[in-house]
Amino acid sequence: MTLQSALLASLEAFAEITSDPTNLIYDKLFAARPEFKELFIMDIDGGVRGSTLQSCFDCILYYAEGHPDRTRLELEAAQLSHDGYGVEPEEIGLMFELIHEICRETLRVTWSEEMTASWAAFLEHVAECIPQPTT
Repeated sequence: MTLQSALLASLEAFAEITSDPTNLIYDKLFAARPEFKELFIMDIDGGVRGSTLQSCFDCILYYAEGHPDRTRLELEAAQLSHDGYGVEPEEIGLMFELIHEICRETLRVTWSEEMTASWAAFLEHVAECIPQPTT
């Protein structure tokens, strides 16, 4: 199994178990970063959350389907669109880390070493695409 196919397999298995992961992911995001909840105060119908999450899954799928440059472009666009909200570039990657954690926690016994490796490669790619803070 290739890294790309393992990444796709993890998403497919996750989708079979969890038809709508929006609340799982945002609950985990708000637990990790309570201040982010304020950014969604006007999102009464959940449309912004859903759209944001769809963009995240699109980034993962682009990478898994062999289009890492498309993932990079999507991440750059996300950084620009979140800049005005005070979201630091390195915080963009947090959503992907949380999606990974929730997939792994949900799949538990069916989670494989290949899935671990595929997610590690994807998260490394995300980190390479996002400017890191200078210290």
